[in-house]
Amino acid sequence: MIQTKDNNVKEKHELPEVQKITEKKIFIEEILKSIQDNSVGATVLFIGTVRNFNEVDTVVGMYYESYTGMAEERMQIIIDDAKQKWNINCKLLHRIGDLKVGDVSVVVAVSSFHRHDAFDACQYLIERIKREVQIWKKERLIGGDERWVKGYLTEK
Repeated sequence: MIQTKDNNVKEKHELPEVQKITEKKIFIEEILKSIQDNSVGATVLFIGTVRNFNEVDTVVGMYYESYTGMAEERMQIIIDDAKQKWNINCKLLHRIGDLKVGDVSVVVAVSSFHRHDAFDACQYLIERIKREVQIWKKERLIGGDERWVKGYLTEK
């Protein structure tokens, strides 16, 4: 049992989780505030951003596309699976649409009683998102060329 910030006792760490595909800018501070409470001892954030290069060329932006309903359903399955393994609270957000270099494209936020669970769960969540969530990305290259990025193979 634990004591919450409002001095209520609860059996398990439970805050509402979020799994969302959005076209809006992701505000890290809002996510951080929404995942913390006085019962947690650790919060881990993974923040994915659009970088300015790939294996052979200069990237000037990225276009993300998704089948949103299916992607959000898969994200909820991933959250549910993670919560079977760890006592965590988590939020998963992924942007779609046109993004510039430096823009935040994906955030995985995990809070837990202990740091090991938070780190392990965060890694697990981002790897599953990359492999299983229906999000496609197209690099916009210097000179005007574009190319779809090859994704991961879906886990067995």
